[in-house]
Amino acid sequence: MAKGKFYESDYEEAFVDLLQQNGWEYTFGDDLHRQYDQCLIEDDMRAYLQKRYASENLTSGEMDAIIANLRNIGEPSLYHTLRKTFLTYRDGFQFQRHNSNDTLWIEYLDFTNDNPKAFNIFRCVNQFIVSYEAGQKTRRPDVMLFINGIPVLIVELKNPADMG
Repeated sequence: MAKGKFYESDYEEAFVDLLQQNGWEYTFGDDLHRQYDQCLIEDDMRAYLQKRYASENLTSGEMDAIIANLRNIGEPSLYHTLRKTFLTYRDGFQFQRHNSNDTLWIEYLDFTNDNPKAFNIFRCVNQFIVSYEAGQKTRRPDVMLFINGIPVLIVELKNPADMG
């Protein structure tokens, strides 16, 4: 960094540092092993489910089904899909256990504990590549925030000193 001149990357680094000081885990986007058209950080979701539902002994297949439920929310319109996605994130859903008649209420975000970090995984990722339109287009937001692997916020930082 040149004296007196700040670059967008300086703001990004300062923002990530601030998040880390407040307990967020940090990962550089290229260090995540995933398909670029998938925004869910599946490893974080699996770690959350394993920890939050440890007493339920979820099988790998059950975790796959719980994650698939999250990925496959679809409704007739984009509005209704987004609404149902939000409600599922916020409220959870009734999960039918494999090989039994038991059901289990699954919550993707833990709001029940006085300590939000007891089960939830808070992660900030910079330079997270996202592809869309069958991989023909990509975006690379400066910073994305995830809770339990679910993207909850996109941050695009701009240098306030840039006039253009």
